[in-house]
Amino acid sequence: YSPALKNALDYLGKEWNGKPAAYVSYGGSNGSRSIDQIRQVATQLGLVDSNAVVEIRDIFARNRNETFEGNEFDDKALKSAFDKIVQYVSA
Repeated sequence: YSPALKNALDYLGKEWNGKPAAYVSYGGSNGSRSIDQIRQVATQLGLVDSNAVVEIRDIFARNRNETFEGNEFDDKALKSAFDKIVQYVSA
């Protein structure tokens, strides 16, 4: 994950406490390694892991004219992530 993300999480640490977290990533390994790392940081900051993950595959191949084109798999994963977050905030 990027240093800018870590700085933002640290700066707003108190505000994040107790909030549910979902993760969206992309990259050579679909960003799964970054998610593993940032999950550890998020847990230490008190975020609640909702187990909601969206891993975007082949993002560079699906980027046409500087516009990302999602597919059904992305849409289903994103809907599932939102549903999990809604469950946490509604409880």
